[in-house]
Order: sequence, then C-alpha cells, then structure tokens
Amino acid sequence: ATPFARIFSWEGGAAFARRFGAFDTSLRATVFGTRVDKDLVFNAQEGRGVIGGATTRLGALAAGRVRHSWFDVSGNVTWVRSTYDDTKLLVPYVPDFVARLDAAVFHDLPWLILESPLKARAGFGLTYVGRRALPYGQRSDVIFVMDASAELSWKVLSLGFSVTNLAGAKYKQVQLNYASDFHTTGSLPSLVPAHMFAAGAPRAFMVTLGLHFGGEE
Repeated sequence: ATPFARIFSWEGGAAFARRFGAFDTSLRATVFGTRVDKDLVFNAQEGRGVIGGATTRLGALAAGRVRHSWFDVSGNVTWVRSTYDDTKLLVPYVPDFVARLDAAVFHDLPWLILESPLKARAGFGLTYVGRRALPYGQRSDVIFVMDASAELSWKVLSLGFSVTNLAGAKYKQVQLNYASDFHTTGSLPSLVPAHMFAAGAPRAFMVTLGLHFGGEE
C-alpha cells in the first residue's frame, strides 16, 4: 500500500546454471503480473504524469548468458501487456517487446611490448524496442539500434574506440499523439490529434584515452 494507490503484484520463474567444459551457462525465465488501482500515466497535454485509472500488467522475461575465458555473451527479451481495467485499452507508451543482446571478446595479442602483453577487447550490442501504444488508438514505430566498441590496453594505458547507432538508423526516441497547435494568429487551433516525436541520437564516434592508476589489474 502507498499513500495514493494500492499495488498487488506476483511473479514466478525458474533459473538454470551449469558449466559445460570451459563454458559457464546460465538461463532464467520469469512471468509476472501487477495491478495498480490508481496508476501514474504520462499525459502529453499536461506534460507530466497524472493519476489515471486502474491498470493491469502481465509479462514474461527470458534471459541467458554464456561465458568463456575469452568471450562473454548475454541477452534478454521482455514481453508485457499493459491495459486499463475498465476499457481494456492499452496503456500508452509501454512497449510490447524489449530485447537486448551484448557480446564481448577479450584476449592477449601475440605481441609483447617491453615484455608486457598487449590486450585487446571488442564489444557489440543490439537494442530492440517494440511498438508502443499511443493515445487515440495509434501505435509507435519500433527502435532498433546497434553499438560497437574496441579497445587496446598495455600496462596502465588504454586506447578505446566506440560507435553508437552503428548503422546510422533514423528512429523516433519519443513518440506522442495529442492535439497541439502552435499558431498564435489566424484560424482557430486544431483539436485533431497530431503525431509528434523527438528524434533519436545519430551515429556518434568516440575515442577514449585512459590511464589506469593502481597497476595492470
């Protein structure tokens, strides 16, 4: 119980972990449900969260990870259906699916500099955000973004290079659907809902030079 709402939630799941030779493997799956009698929902016209009606969420999560002495791969996917109890309409701005994949490799290169190894690391990530419900029965676009990075390190020095939004995807980070009119003179403002969005970040390149105090570890 909270000062303004009552929440009832439940969840259940299973987990598995085992080592197969040189591979550490872990898996887990969870189902969950939540009911809030007075949910806090974002309202575009108010520009803030407002107290709404009762909502119910039902979802599931699956995640896995495989580790080795020179690589680490993990991924997860979440599905959720969030609805208002009275109308059974979808709660706005809640994505149906969210998925993430991260992979990294790391190893010493076959060269020594002043008798110290040169270490290399590389990483790759995928992010997927499914369609989100919007007010007035509309749906958002999906978001699919890739990131990559690489790094060389020697003793206490490191040089890294990373790229966000590797494919240069043009996506809508935030999408809204509400009546809005910015005219200050002339005809009466329109009351027809209009689709609006904030653009996602473009491709970005970053170089990092690091000095790690405390030694090679």
